[in-house]
Amino acid sequence: VLALESRTPSGFDQDDEALVKTVAPQLSLGLERFKQQQEISFNKTIAAYNAWASDMAHEINAEAANIQGWAYLIKEYSEESPAIQQFAGNVEQSVRKLLMASPRSDQGRTVLPLDESLEKFAKQICQQKDIALEVLTGAPGISIEANPLSFQRILRHLIHNAERAMRGRKDKKIILRTQAIDENMVEIQVEDFGRGIPDKIRPFIFQTNVTTKGRGGNGLLITRQLVEDMNGRIRLLPANPRKGAIFSIKLPTYNIPEDRAMRDEPGPYPAITGKGIVNEPV
Repeated sequence: VLALESRTPSGFDQDDEALVKTVAPQLSLGLERFKQQQEISFNKTIAAYNAWASDMAHEINAEAANIQGWAYLIKEYSEESPAIQQFAGNVEQSVRKLLMASPRSDQGRTVLPLDESLEKFAKQICQQKDIALEVLTGAPGISIEANPLSFQRILRHLIHNAERAMRGRKDKKIILRTQAIDENMVEIQVEDFGRGIPDKIRPFIFQTNVTTKGRGGNGLLITRQLVEDMNGRIRLLPANPRKGAIFSIKLPTYNIPEDRAMRDEPGPYPAITGKGIVNEPV
């Protein structure tokens, strides 16, 4: 909405009206082109990242195969040393985890209970970074359909950014919240107590590579792509009075297919309803 005011009664003449009618469409077109340029920049950055990740994954897979081979030989030639065999076994297990985390991993989507999975994955990441975690679950019985590794990557990027923003603070803490928006949508909020995000870059953090001393880079672009791949949406909520940042992720809930829900035979997943859930305003 473009609003014009004048202190003088009848302060606008026909020429002014004609000027506004000419300028307004141009402003609208300019804003639309700006949005398109932002999307093009985002898509180019993600395409470059995917190409780099694919190439890197190829190198990782090749070297991982070599490591597995050496670990096998170590176990073969150390039958008299249980300790060395145990170490070789640990190496093999680490390699398997590395291959599963590869961008080229073929692990597909599965149904995840949201509150339980969120708390489990976030605890693992926060413990590694020495961050206190508070989980306020508000979506009992709600599940989502997601690739577990992609879901962990989303949390890892957001928690990594939060950890960087809280460097230098004695007590580092993150709050995770969940709430059901309706029967088809659920929200996750990730709040930190860092320095917050400067106003001048807030509109661009999911559009282009922005770098500041405390936040930025490609992490949030990758996070946006991962969320959108799950048919969700991520946004930065208005500035927190406590100077931290709050990210909101809205994801579709998993609903049992209608044909299976109508059958009497039990399915592999529990029924999902919104009963008993009170929606809190954002």
